[in-house]
Amino acid sequence: MGLVISLRTGEDFFIADERYVLSGIAGTTVRLERPRDGAAFEITNDEMREIEPDVLVQTGDRMTTRAARVRIDAPRSKTILIGPKYRMARKA
Repeated sequence: MGLVISLRTGEDFFIADERYVLSGIAGTTVRLERPRDGAAFEITNDEMREIEPDVLVQTGDRMTTRAARVRIDAPRSKTILIGPKYRMARKA
């Protein structure tokens, strides 16, 4: 079972130190962007999509035009944090 996070457009999450931003929602498709290299990923509820080695993402149910649920399947060795938690941990 994967981790499910809720994000609004413009919010971010981190896998280890790699940042991903939810940049758009169009119908049942969500666009994630990786700012480091400009990579963009269109994800849906139909299939899991690999965004980095051993990390798969998929949209969840109950999406709106401003917010979406994102399911992330990754090895337990990878730390996954929403943006505010990541930044808080970096300050400590």
